[in-house]
Amino acid sequence: MVIPKIKLNYRGSLSPSILAKIVVLAAVYFIAGRIGLSLAFINPSASAVWPPTGIAIAAIILWGYNLWPAVFLGALFVNLTITGSAAASLGIAAGNTFEAVLAAYFVEILIKDKYIFYSPVDTVKFSFFVGIIATLISTVTGTVFLFLSGLLKTGSFLYVGLTWWLGDIGGALIIAPFIILLVIDRRLKWNLKKSLEFVLILLLISSISLYTFRDGIPTLTEIFPLIFLTIPFIIWLAVRFSPREISTAILFLYLMTLWQTLSYAKSAEGPSNESLILVQIFMGTLFAAFMPLAADVQQKKVLQNSLQLKINQQKSISELGLSSVSGNNISDIFKDAMRILYETLSVDYIKILKLLPGDKELLLLDGRGWTEELPGNAIIPADADSHAGYTLASKEPVIISDFSKETRFLKPSLFSDDGVKSGISCIVHGKDKPFGVLGAYSRDKKVFSTDDVYFFQSVANIIGMAAERFAYEEQLLSSLREKQILIKEIHHRVKNNLQIISSLLNLQESYINDVKIQQMFRKSKNRINSMALVYKMLHNNEDLSRINFKNYMKELSEAILASFSTQIIECNITSDEVYLEPDQVTNLGLILNEIISNSIKYAFDNSKQGIISIKMSIDGTNAELEVRDNGKGLPEHFDIRSTTTLGMQLITNLTRQVPGELKIENDCGTKYTITFKTK
Repeated sequence: MVIPKIKLNYRGSLSPSILAKIVVLAAVYFIAGRIGLSLAFINPSASAVWPPTGIAIAAIILWGYNLWPAVFLGALFVNLTITGSAAASLGIAAGNTFEAVLAAYFVEILIKDKYIFYSPVDTVKFSFFVGIIATLISTVTGTVFLFLSGLLKTGSFLYVGLTWWLGDIGGALIIAPFIILLVIDRRLKWNLKKSLEFVLILLLISSISLYTFRDGIPTLTEIFPLIFLTIPFIIWLAVRFSPREISTAILFLYLMTLWQTLSYAKSAEGPSNESLILVQIFMGTLFAAFMPLAADVQQKKVLQNSLQLKINQQKSISELGLSSVSGNNISDIFKDAMRILYETLSVDYIKILKLLPGDKELLLLDGRGWTEELPGNAIIPADADSHAGYTLASKEPVIISDFSKETRFLKPSLFSDDGVKSGISCIVHGKDKPFGVLGAYSRDKKVFSTDDVYFFQSVANIIGMAAERFAYEEQLLSSLREKQILIKEIHHRVKNNLQIISSLLNLQESYINDVKIQQMFRKSKNRINSMALVYKMLHNNEDLSRINFKNYMKELSEAILASFSTQIIECNITSDEVYLEPDQVTNLGLILNEIISNSIKYAFDNSKQGIISIKMSIDGTNAELEVRDNGKGLPEHFDIRSTTTLGMQLITNLTRQVPGELKIENDCGTKYTITFKTK
């Protein structure tokens, strides 16, 4: 909820539009004056009902001092038609004009921020300085000129003056507030329920008025308890509605009371000036009592809504900040920012513009409210003549209250036909230069508060930091991808070099006739192949820090069996999904190579079907590798600590490097158990 503010345009040149307003206001003043003077019962120039005062005061407050000739001309001609005295008419017209100008001046210097009728203190100021002081000037001036012109007798001077003054007070406190509030707050966002509620209250108030004045103006004793019947309903309006509705209700009640009073007077003894005076006192009291109450309630509503809005803005900034540092997609952060701005600021369009290379154009990167083809395609010039370019050139957020009156830059072509009235934009800062421009726009004329501006700039800053973060992460990822490619290439070259060595050993083996030396070459070749397999799997992996050990064992065992060309031995693998670091895989692979090779060479007779079983299990970081065969087993007094064979020494030393613990035992064959912790 935003309090509507009067834009006081007190000074300006006498343009054709001002002349037209002067003519219209003079005509309206003249017509309203004729109606008011038709109720002048004690003097042709003094009426207890004088709407022109309210019309004149409202017009000058809303549209400026330049309209004073309209008040003067309207008052002059309406009095000439009544009194026929040029001197009296000129004096009265001067007093009426000074009254309206003085009332506007009081508003200019006394009403803080020009939020008329939305502050209880300012409402009281209006009631006193405009309703009493300014109108008193017109009363004194008018009655003096009537007296000097011989149109007013000495004995009736005070009574005529009181009538005149109360008529002006009624216009100032009943007509003027209604016109001002109607002009500055034309929004009407009621649902059917609230509309019916307002109409029902008006009907109840008018019923009380009809009952109170059914037999004419009651005495003070009679009217005093009846006034209280209207108070609950006026209070209800003050709590549920804005000062505009209170002013409307008071005007409605005033018209109903006036109509009822005049209807009874015409059917009885004729119109009574005393009746009209009492009506003015009654309605003036209602305004003075309940308009400050309505303003106070409205002010508290605005403060409460403002506090809630600040809470929502802070919550939104917190959520967006968290998203900007933890999100994985920059477009999602953009969409979150647009949703937050759209909902919190109640605007129709959001746009994020990215400054393109060359700094001459901006791309509509993303937005809300636009047609689908614009985001990602629309290009906007970044020169100073454009709104976006002007924003880039400025150091502060740019607020546009009315695009139709904007002279600093051209209206953006993106919504030239969409009826956009107001907007706000600011720079989305980058590290070395602006990332782009953030903008929000409304089809309704909208006032962006200081809190709105700070909130908007905060969102823009978060967008800028998120964009910088993703740009930096993209650079890191690009660098990481290059390094991964390089590391994979190194792994590939190491694997190729090891395969070349294996091929050389294989070639050399073909020239050797000694069986023991051939076996030595085969063992060396298998050891090299077990290491080459590690680099092969690293080269094929996306993750260079982990190797699927289950797949590694399968490929390694198949390669070892193939190198011995045996058909009577099979290798069975049972394993959890285990991923180990390359160093552990290399050591475990060499251990497996030695164990499987020893089993093939020594564990089985040629007549027996050999089975080698490999089992890998893991529990958290605790892992166990078990390799067993169904062969003849180890010698009875075998002690691994005293063995001198190269294979057993390799198994022992490599287990320490894993690091792990080795256990060898006979269990229907030979069983090796290695326990270790994964890295």
